[in-house]
Amino acid sequence: MTIAVSAQNFFTNNPTGVEFYAREIVKNLSEVCGAEDRIIVYVKKLPKNIQSEAVESLRSQKVFFRELKFRKFFNLLGMAFEARKKRFDAIFCPSSVAPLFGSKNITTTIHGLEFKNCPQAYSVSNRLWMDFSTRLSLFLSQKIIVPSLATKNDLVKFYKTDPAKIFIIKHGSPTSFQPTEFILKQKNLEQILFLGTLEKRKGPEVLAEAFERIHIKFPDASLIFAGPFGLGAEKFLIKIKKSSAKDKIFLKGYVEEEEKRSLLLRSAILALPSKAEGFGLPILEGQASRCAVICSDIEVLQEVAGDGALFFKREDPEDLAQKLLDIMMDNEARVRLISNGTKNLERFSWKESAQKTYHLISLHA
Repeated sequence: MTIAVSAQNFFTNNPTGVEFYAREIVKNLSEVCGAEDRIIVYVKKLPKNIQSEAVESLRSQKVFFRELKFRKFFNLLGMAFEARKKRFDAIFCPSSVAPLFGSKNITTTIHGLEFKNCPQAYSVSNRLWMDFSTRLSLFLSQKIIVPSLATKNDLVKFYKTDPAKIFIIKHGSPTSFQPTEFILKQKNLEQILFLGTLEKRKGPEVLAEAFERIHIKFPDASLIFAGPFGLGAEKFLIKIKKSSAKDKIFLKGYVEEEEKRSLLLRSAILALPSKAEGFGLPILEGQASRCAVICSDIEVLQEVAGDGALFFKREDPEDLAQKLLDIMMDNEARVRLISNGTKNLERFSWKESAQKTYHLISLHA
């Protein structure tokens, strides 16, 4: 079986959750697929050094990379023309957009409907495009993968999608975060970390306001925001400059994997104050790094975090501040939360995700 993977930004220099997902799934698909299978990954641009370590770690006798010189509508039209020409057995689209034609065996992953659950966080043009591409992908794809029950429920709610064609396949837990006892002893018990794009739907302003409240009791505490600037970041930056705790708030911008691991291993608390999410990968990264995880009480984060997180009322900085204080002042509660987080990770495996994805792609191939 020949599987074409439409992954235009696979080799982007600043990968986000969707790109991490595509890389992990492709890597693990190559390990679980059949001996005669071939996986052809189509990208917008191959790295200049195709022999680089990063590429070689993904390449195998089963995985091949091809550059598709289709700058606009890469997934929608570029992959469609390629599929019509090559007649693949199956097409897998890990980034929510399916090709317009060329195959009757398309599997598409839709990561979330944040633009529906938090529309104020998106521009009108972005909302219109996301809505259009989602509707089209639901129509064109024979099988839809979602990472959570919450996202499946959203597809049924907003688009009346047949539940029978939606399959929940959870993301895996990170394998590169393996803190030793020595590293754990180096954790800064007053360091709070935020991972993610600085944009409205991620709720960074809620965390900043909560931090101002706890800064009074813990003047040496620090808050680190690690992530690129997104829509609405300008207002957030102005707010930080005026904050009473501005000297203890640090904006790192986008961080590479190595620095992200370092921040996670040094931080005692990971806070995820999101207003809308499709899954919430930082939860698993925080739990794997033995951080105490605190996140908003939206449905999907409760689903993913399980008993391994403390939840606060969405968009309520006062409640978040109290939850942060509870963890910072009660070491036993912090240790218990970390232990629960470690157990929660057992529910997530990239190999299992790949096995289920491969089985789904293979249906009707």
